[in-house]
Amino acid sequence: MHLPKISVVIPTYNRAKYLDQTIGSVICQKNADFEIIISDNCSIDNTSEVVEKYLMNPRVKYFKNTTNIGMVNNWKEAVFNRSSAEWFIILSDDDYFVNDDYLRSVLSCIEKNENIVLVYGEGTIFDETKKESTFLSLPFPDVVSGIDIFMSRGTVKPQDATLCNMAFNRRLAMELNAFSNPDNLSCDSELYLKCALLGNVGIVKGNNSVYRFHSSNLVNTISSSPSLRLGNLDFIFNVHDFAKDKLSASQINKFLENVNAKNGVQSCLLKSAAIGLDQYILCKKYLLEKNHGLTKLFIEEPAFKIKLFLCRYFGRALPFYLGLKMKFLRMKISNSIG
Repeated sequence: MHLPKISVVIPTYNRAKYLDQTIGSVICQKNADFEIIISDNCSIDNTSEVVEKYLMNPRVKYFKNTTNIGMVNNWKEAVFNRSSAEWFIILSDDDYFVNDDYLRSVLSCIEKNENIVLVYGEGTIFDETKKESTFLSLPFPDVVSGIDIFMSRGTVKPQDATLCNMAFNRRLAMELNAFSNPDNLSCDSELYLKCALLGNVGIVKGNNSVYRFHSSNLVNTISSSPSLRLGNLDFIFNVHDFAKDKLSASQINKFLENVNAKNGVQSCLLKSAAIGLDQYILCKKYLLEKNHGLTKLFIEEPAFKIKLFLCRYFGRALPFYLGLKMKFLRMKISNSIG
């Protein structure tokens, strides 16, 4: 049985208006051995009708969940149980390729270079609300040490990468237990950083894809959801623990600074405190169990204790007054809807 070399996984939910462009951009890929896995998370719009015209193509496989299992679980099901290739890309249903040779370039990079654990490319970030496009230029050579990629996290502007053109090794993703927490919407960032610590990273130059930013991106819901706020801290804690025996203490501290880890943990606790004491106690207990050392370090700061005291007495308005923003939660690497 022939197995394709790369799976393009398209998780989708009620995005029929974008989906045709997304699928079409993959169908157009030249000189590459690929399959397209469309994982429909129980859409109630005309998604099925959009997909139907592509089903005559043997490369296209369509699966529809009987219930909505959430974005992260949909990714996990599509990648681990529905795709068959050694490598995969998660192409969100509102993003698309613009370079018809992109998949060929990815596979060529993997074949020509040893110890490649990850490949991704430059591309365009399109703000649909403002109708503005920004080119994401990556300051790296064609092949770079993954540690250099890891240490650059939080320093490349406007953002480090876009998930829509990021090729992962499927076996490695399974070994790293990717997509294990359905409340961690930054699980793609966690996977990309862990992979980077295990080998070299390939970079495909030029305009390869369009990542579409708009108000319905699921990442925008994180700040208003207690479970998502907690879940997304896995991105910090899990990567921190994974890196401890691979990097020096100074490198790890620099990484934590780059991703604004202290602000992320403190903001989560303050938002919980603004809701009520019970919420704060539960949040603190969870974080201490998750990573006692980092959490204790961040909550022992005098400035945090003052803010916590004020939150207890002034309630929900204070975090906004203080301008506490969880910037790392707004990174989408990826982050997309599935």
